Amino acid sequence: MGIYRVGWPKADVISGIVLKKYREDFNERYGLDSQKKTILYAHVWENDYKQDDFVQAMLGLDVNIIIKPWDADPKKFRSS
Repeated sequence: MGIYRVGWPKADVISGIVLKKYREDFNERYGLDSQKKTILYAHVWENDYKQDDFVQAMLGLDVNIIIKPWDADPKKFRSS
C-alpha cells in the first residue's frame, strides 16, 4: 500500500509539450494566428441560415474562426 505519484495526462509537462507542438502545427497548417483565441463553430444542423449570422457577428472580434459545416444530405434538404 502506498501513494504513487504518476501524474495526470491533462497536467503532465510531457503532454503539454506534445499538445503545444500539435497546436503550433495545426495553426501553421490552417493559417491561424497563434496569439489569438480560436472559436470553433461546429453546429449539428442548420436553422434558418444562422451560420452566416454567426460568422458576421464574429468578424468584428480579434479571434480565429474555424467553421465545421453541418454535413447534411443534400437530397433531403433542397432549397425551394
